[in-house]
Amino acid sequence: MTKQGSIAFFWLFAFLLVFILVSCGAEGVDETPVEVTPEEEATAVTDEAESEESQTPEALGLTAVIVSGDSAGTGKPFTFDATQSQAGDAEIVNYVWSMGDGTTLFGISVEHAYGEPGFYTVNLIVTDEKGQTDTAAKVVEVIDSDEDPTPTAAGESALIGSSWILSNSMRGTTVTLVFHEEELSGSTGCNDYVASYTTIDSGDPVVSITVSSISIDKNLCTAEVMAQEKGYLESLGSADNYIVDETLLILETGKGTLTFKLDTD
Repeated sequence: MTKQGSIAFFWLFAFLLVFILVSCGAEGVDETPVEVTPEEEATAVTDEAESEESQTPEALGLTAVIVSGDSAGTGKPFTFDATQSQAGDAEIVNYVWSMGDGTTLFGISVEHAYGEPGFYTVNLIVTDEKGQTDTAAKVVEVIDSDEDPTPTAAGESALIGSSWILSNSMRGTTVTLVFHEEELSGSTGCNDYVASYTTIDSGDPVVSITVSSISIDKNLCTAEVMAQEKGYLESLGSADNYIVDETLLILETGKGTLTFKLDTD
């Protein structure tokens, strides 16, 4: 082989060697872009939404519940109680009350009196250790004390056969109270109940009453309705006295005031 042929062969060999090395390096790197299908993207969004939804108070069972009387005169305090509120997976640590007249109170149970007659919406916000919240609301009526009607005496015999409907019960429910001879009956808005009662009528407008032996059906309703039922029956079982003003029955209990309107249907 001549000298010129050797040089040409050398350069051809060098070119082939470089070509082989470059080709092998390119085959080791996959630069093909990864495509995400619309179905895969939708699944990812759904999974993320379900993960966030699982952390809501509703899923965890946090429920705010207000128990109080339905009406009072101006200057006379209501007692608002949140002890029947239900914690979820974390303990309730804060109770904030907005009283409907610009007043804000704190605590599991508060008292508040209103200076002007009218209807007031009371809002409760409960917060647990994880910062999750739930709210409840209740409307109460404040009657002008100067215009309070003078109640009339109504002993047991006067109430027998009368039927009453609880004012300000939860929307979509009707709580009733019917007087029979030595027995009460009615509906809690979920279940029917019966109870025994006795009265002591001294001739005054205020009549003493004792309610006992309450029995109830065992149907299940929503948590809110069941909480209303529990609060109502506890109040009824602690009844102390009542007054009647024509179509209004005001029952004072150890848990607050229950106000009923005469069922004329």
